[in-house]
Amino acid sequence: MKEMIEKTSIGPAVLKQYMKEAAAEGCRLVQIHANRMDGRYELIYSLALEYRLIQLYMVILEDTEIESISSIYPAAQLYEQEMVELFGVKIRNVAEDPHVKLYHVKGHPMK
Repeated sequence: MKEMIEKTSIGPAVLKQYMKEAAAEGCRLVQIHANRMDGRYELIYSLALEYRLIQLYMVILEDTEIESISSIYPAAQLYEQEMVELFGVKIRNVAEDPHVKLYHVKGHPMK
């Protein structure tokens, strides 16, 4: 059986709609990866459906705010909280508890 990897570039305006459609198709959230470089973020959302791996690739400027997908994929909350705490990604409606931190770092580690 041959695995299929699909890579698609998306923008922040379509992220939530794309995730709603993927969830409706039965896709599972595998992971979310963030990387900060040169005043921007590279974000990769990985989804799986049977033997297909779907990678959604997004590049945003540091001041760009994206929408949380935790209402669609509840497990995304941990990835999103990590993206906020470690990288400073601005995520709207992230379901985080301000009294609970995953990482105990002083200041912003990437600045």
